Amino acid sequence: MKKNSFILLLFLAIQLSAQENAFIIHGTTHPDIYPIVKVFLRYENFQGQRVSDTVHVEKGKFVLRGKLAQASRVMIGFMPDTSSALVKVKRSSTFPITIDNETMELDFVIANQLTLRGSATHDDELRWITTLKHQSATISKAERIDSFIRANPTSGYSLVLLSDLIKFTDQLQQIESLLYLLPASARQSSLGQKIADEIAKRKTIDIGNKAPNFELADNKGNLHTLTSMRGKYVLLEFWASWCTPCRQENKFIREAWKNLQQEPIVLVSISIDGEQGKKDWLDLLAKEQLPWLQLLDPGGHQGKVAQAFQISGIPKNFLIDPEGNIIALNIRGENLSDKIKPFLK
Repeated sequence: MKKNSFILLLFLAIQLSAQENAFIIHGTTHPDIYPIVKVFLRYENFQGQRVSDTVHVEKGKFVLRGKLAQASRVMIGFMPDTSSALVKVKRSSTFPITIDNETMELDFVIANQLTLRGSATHDDELRWITTLKHQSATISKAERIDSFIRANPTSGYSLVLLSDLIKFTDQLQQIESLLYLLPASARQSSLGQKIADEIAKRKTIDIGNKAPNFELADNKGNLHTLTSMRGKYVLLEFWASWCTPCRQENKFIREAWKNLQQEPIVLVSISIDGEQGKKDWLDLLAKEQLPWLQLLDPGGHQGKVAQAFQISGIPKNFLIDPEGNIIALNIRGENLSDKIKPFLK
């Protein structure tokens, strides 16, 4: 009897724990204003699996349930009744929104008229959006995120913002310091672990490390390796023909190429157009006549070289010394040669 009671208590404890690690969204729509037939939610669950859940709307009501590993940004969408005369826009309305494992109430009227109550993290998200509207445009997004996290380290939204920050900055020390401002529960969550793993991975390609060797073909089919360039500095630029900021950066690289002719440096561009975009790459090179060394990673963004250099966004460059060590990251913009010369000993 005692054994059965113990098993029952254990089962109840497990059930309670599961409920605590779950969210419920009780939703309301307004059929008299904008009739909705289905609502979908896309998110990553507590097991790290991508979930796409769709529910029907009955008399303007719906319920969404699931489990998150931590406060997370999800995508919610509203599919209109296209047979209704009230519906002028036939496509679904979708919204990125941050939620917790809580019981929440959501009210959707039309277009951007969406209200969510019951999520502290979403409340912080709204506060972040309001802050952005009132801050000077001269303050960079990275600075704004840094400021918010330092002011709100216990907010679940700070972890979400940090996961955004790591996607577009190479300032690993900044990211790591912000991560350790967060509570242990955030650092030990699946998203916190992903950020920590990404930091560790990027440190292998940070300043002071050896640059990975590669062997790639140029636009004439000749093979080149990084080790064959030892004895000279190398500015290694990753780009693609479809990347507008990269095309702008090429103008600055062209000027630097002219100004650094007498310096012990080789300028090298590696395109991540891949084999599928090879023709576009070759056509652009023929059109713009870029005079420095042009190479192609046939695997594109997922190619061996792009992966070895941890390329998550372009343009991105590395300055490598004559011994093959990375000595600077993302030197770019106007007067590029003046920015490079101080590194040339």
